[in-house]
Amino acid sequence: MDALKDYFGEFRAPEWDDIAKLEDDVEALKQENVDLVQKIEDMEKLKEELIEKKRLKEIERQQKLAEEEAKKAKKAGKK
Repeated sequence: MDALKDYFGEFRAPEWDDIAKLEDDVEALKQENVDLVQKIEDMEKLKEELIEKKRLKEIERQQKLAEEEAKKAKKAGKK
C-alpha cells in the first residue's frame, strides 16, 4: 500500500476540499457575526446618546421659553 502511495501520491477526495471550504466559511461568518453584533451595540449606544442630547436641548429650550414668558408677565404686571 505504501508503494502505491509513493507512486501515485496520497488520494484525497475532492469532497474534502468542499468540506474544508465550508468549515472556513462557517468560521468567517461566525467572526462577521461577532463584529456585526458589536457594531449594532455601538450604534445603539450612539443612538441613546443622541436621544439624551436632544432631550437636554429641548429641556433648555423649554426653560428659556418659560423664563421669557415670566419676564413678559412681570413687565405686564408693572404697567
